[in-house]
Amino acid sequence: MATKIYNADEVSFSFSGVPCTSGWADGEFCKIEQNEDAFTIVVGTDGEVARSKTNNKTARVTLTLLQTSDYNKVLSTIHEADKATAGGTGVFPLLVKDNNGLATFAAKNAWIVKAADVTYDRGATAREWVFECGDLLRIAD
Repeated sequence: MATKIYNADEVSFSFSGVPCTSGWADGEFCKIEQNEDAFTIVVGTDGEVARSKTNNKTARVTLTLLQTSDYNKVLSTIHEADKATAGGTGVFPLLVKDNNGLATFAAKNAWIVKAADVTYDRGATAREWVFECGDLLRIAD
């Protein structure tokens, strides 16, 4: 059996066509979660089971960066422009790809939910950016 290798440097993130090339936080730096189960279940009084597909493709992506990452300024600029423009201008494609294997997560319509919370400490801290995706496509995760 072949030995498999994972390398965090092989995970790429892009929002609005701008890639994040450095500044990942230590530990978990990207989390992708569906907003709703793909299927719901209803059990009748007699025990009959019905399964219903929700068709909800929305998802939440959390990107965690060091406070020193230049990408914080990129995201902050996009988010501030979105808030300042009537009708918003902050809906863009989002892409997360694990180049170690086959995992790809792509959305045509994603936006920043809110600016990252800011804390200051003795050492560098992390900034969490949360994105909503209106149509996340998951490929071989």
